[in-house]
Amino acid sequence: MITPESTSFYTARQARLAQSLRTFSLQALALNPGPSLTYFTGMQFHLMERPVVAIFPSRGIPALILPELEAAKTQDLPYLLHAFSYPEDPRAWHHAFEKALQGAGLAPQARIGVEPRRLRVLELRFLEGAAPQASFVSAEEVLASLRSIKDAHEVAAMRVAVRMAQDALLAALNNFRVGMTEKELASELTMQLLLHGSNPSYPLRPSFLPVLTAPIRMHLHLNGASNLATC
Repeated sequence: MITPESTSFYTARQARLAQSLRTFSLQALALNPGPSLTYFTGMQFHLMERPVVAIFPSRGIPALILPELEAAKTQDLPYLLHAFSYPEDPRAWHHAFEKALQGAGLAPQARIGVEPRRLRVLELRFLEGAAPQASFVSAEEVLASLRSIKDAHEVAAMRVAVRMAQDALLAALNNFRVGMTEKELASELTMQLLLHGSNPSYPLRPSFLPVLTAPIRMHLHLNGASNLATC
């Protein structure tokens, strides 16, 4: 969720991104829905049949291409952003891409970074159609250089996440019983994660449990506590 208090760190993240793009000789970064887009904007979108793409130029104001039904998300943002929405008719979608890239002030032969393991062919084809002379290259180094250094907001969020995971795991361990199936163990842990405020983004695998419980078992062992059953 974007709040007035979040203005400074989203603006700071976008400024660091622009500087990193210049360092790596990229004129822009194109992102579709995913963790990186949320990291730089605070907005969340789902991958769907309608494309959503954010363009972050190395100099200038970011642009966001999105369907009209999602346009309300760009209202009252705490930072500058140019929104280019498109109607339901797919034949009109390319106009939003053309306007967004033109509005970003990119040269015809610009080098535009993308996330190669995330950008779909759908979005790539629209980008290539809007900027036929541009080259689209991997921006993994750019993103890795930024995400490897955590800001204060990220550190605080990571601490909350660790506490949630630890409390949920301890609660789940108390409910584990001999004879439970792997599916039941995973379901119990998933339920406890939800009850403790987490939002698991993928199904838990029981094979993860020994790894998850290792730090807790070591802590109990060092402190002379009773044995903790493993599974």
